[in-house]
Amino acid sequence: MANCNDTISAPEIMIRGASQTATTDAQVRKSGYIAIASIVTFLVAALYHWQKKSRDRNMMSRLDDRMLKDIGMTRADLDGELSRSLWSDFPERRR
Repeated sequence: MANCNDTISAPEIMIRGASQTATTDAQVRKSGYIAIASIVTFLVAALYHWQKKSRDRNMMSRLDDRMLKDIGMTRADLDGELSRSLWSDFPERRR
């Protein structure tokens, strides 16, 4: 038998009891936490990506022309890469 205090339905009116509202509030809170966790995870990944990119650029800037030739780059290629901003290829978001 259904508890008449939980839900009263009419074609135009829907009144929910306290037990259903509490579940909905918990679901909203949980989805908020998931959204915040997703944003924090994305920001940490972006910071990691930028740090790695900065470290790689710093190491490449120390290479001489012979070493650049070994990896298939010229000094002009390196200068072009070093002039780009760190966020020019912002990491893609995983879904």
